Amino acid sequence: MSDGTRALTPTRPGGAEPDVLGDEEVARSLTVLPPHRLSVVVPMFNEIDNVKPLLNTMQAALADYPQPWELIVVDDGSVDGTGAALQREAALAGPHVRVLRLTRNFRQTAAMQAGIDAARGDVIVTMDGTPVPDVDTLQRLLAADAIARPIEVLIVRRDRTLNVTVTPVESAGNAG
Repeated sequence: MSDGTRALTPTRPGGAEPDVLGDEEVARSLTVLPPHRLSVVVPMFNEIDNVKPLLNTMQAALADYPQPWELIVVDDGSVDGTGAALQREAALAGPHVRVLRLTRNFRQTAAMQAGIDAARGDVIVTMDGTPVPDVDTLQRLLAADAIARPIEVLIVRRDRTLNVTVTPVESAGNAG
């Protein structure tokens, strides 16, 4: 967008024109979300330098979120002190930040699954820890009314222009 804002562009069935949400629409839609608990899962491996920026960024992104939320950071067997740094920073942040430490490097998919298994939320968002997640994308995703629909998977892609495409994947039980 020419004004420097980033747009969330949900994909619509049947080729209908996608919606683009501006900052005001995002703020408005956050206030009408159905009751739920949000879990954000982020795996990390040997990323000690990203620990503090990640936690600070996620805290800032979710500070005004109107529903209960938790951040689950999974240390995937790091050997550089990432796990200890995560535990120190999580203790400072509060009980809504949880750290899971795997005994060895099981790789990203297993670390992500461990976080999903530990999640308490009705809505689970998974993100990479490197680079530090784009909080604007997270806020727009949560404001997109996607969580109000009966879907099981939401695919989010960010292109080089930082536009975000959101595609709901209907479950077999919910497909029309």
